[in-house]
Amino acid sequence: MGLVEERRHELKATLTDRRLAALGDAEATHDGSVRLRPPQGLVAITPQGRVDLAAVAAVLGEVSIPERALSAGLALEGTIRAALLVENLGAFCDLRAVDGWLLVHVPGWDTATVARLLERLLHVPLIHFGDLDPNGVRILRHLRALRSDLRWFVPEFWTELVEAKGLPGVWPEDIDLGEAPALVRELASRGLWPRTRGERRHRPARRKVSPYVLSALSARTLSRRTRSAKHAETWREKEAAPRIAPGGRCSLCGPRSSHDR
Repeated sequence: MGLVEERRHELKATLTDRRLAALGDAEATHDGSVRLRPPQGLVAITPQGRVDLAAVAAVLGEVSIPERALSAGLALEGTIRAALLVENLGAFCDLRAVDGWLLVHVPGWDTATVARLLERLLHVPLIHFGDLDPNGVRILRHLRALRSDLRWFVPEFWTELVEAKGLPGVWPEDIDLGEAPALVRELASRGLWPRTRGERRHRPARRKVSPYVLSALSARTLSRRTRSAKHAETWREKEAAPRIAPGGRCSLCGPRSSHDR
């Protein structure tokens, strides 16, 4: 149970039987909202009408859907190739979009509204791009309780930032890192947390991630191809191969240079 749900139950427990009876079947909400960067063609449908979410985002930069609209049965119409859940607000705002992808901001433990959105994405590939600290791991596992097929994305080239951005931080001994990416396990073994919170003005990692993280994710998540030379050749023919910095590693396929242009 998440912190929001626990708090909701605490508030409900303070009501007397008489007041609970007066409430009847009323559903408790926390009036949250979920911030989206929608793909072209995605439409929200409610009894009041239809809204082209991409058109709204073209003007405002993003779209916010309130929890009450989702609770009232808001439906999504259009093609979504994949959905990327992004915990860090700076990354959510600055990542370059990929055609057909839905970007969703997950503000830490406040996942109640996001959970309602995921109910509408049951057949959409789902990837989580979270913080690399103990709470980031816990949030990932909390979201996996909602969607067991949620994939965990950690760019391998972030290892270059461990020395520059790592600060001493305690990793609880009972935290389960059995399926964690190698970088997360390294941070835990060295007792480090990456320094990311509150650094929107100076974040060199974001400039490096933005140009090709999503294209690499798209190549791996949507193709489901094996790690072979044929994989690289196919994506080169489609002009969709991940862009790797000179001398760098493919963030999803490992230390191959065949992706370099």
